[in-house]
Amino acid sequence: AVRLVRGGQYALLSVTKAGSGTVTSTLPGVDCGPYCQGSFANEMLEGKQVILTATPDANFTFGSWTGCLSVNGDKCTVNSPGDQAVTATFKANQTIGAITFNPTTLAVGGSTAASATATSGLPVTFTSTTTGVCTVSGTNGSTVSGVTAGTCTIAANQAGDDNYNPATQVTQDLTVGKGSQATL
Repeated sequence: AVRLVRGGQYALLSVTKAGSGTVTSTLPGVDCGPYCQGSFANEMLEGKQVILTATPDANFTFGSWTGCLSVNGDKCTVNSPGDQAVTATFKANQTIGAITFNPTTLAVGGSTAASATATSGLPVTFTSTTTGVCTVSGTNGSTVSGVTAGTCTIAANQAGDDNYNPATQVTQDLTVGKGSQATL
């Protein structure tokens, strides 16, 4: 929080950060890195605009502002002789690790379990992007079933939530071998 003081009058500009990033001001003196600190001259007390800029840390992206007079991308404008409270929200980027299968082979009529992990720990969902060769739908441990012989591509996705951005889709090819036959 930054307290603006002038002749017994004061205004409080409170900047809160959710996630990891910095907030700076067009006026010298405000730098909200790990902590929000700094001071203004009398600009806010005189009703002049103050523009705050949000800059995400590595592996984060800027999400949104709340409490601003106006917002333009990563910029927040405050304009009041009174107290102001704004929040800058930064969302973590996430990735999905390699898709693994257990067992590692699949035959027509057989099945295997697909798994992968997102760095956020949120559930990963699986789909088949190849029509007719295999089927899969669900989260970690989902069963992949072989339908016909060929190459099946499995996609892993994580949609994100309030704290994490969606992960980039990961795909893995899985060969569906011919099934066994028995003589009757």
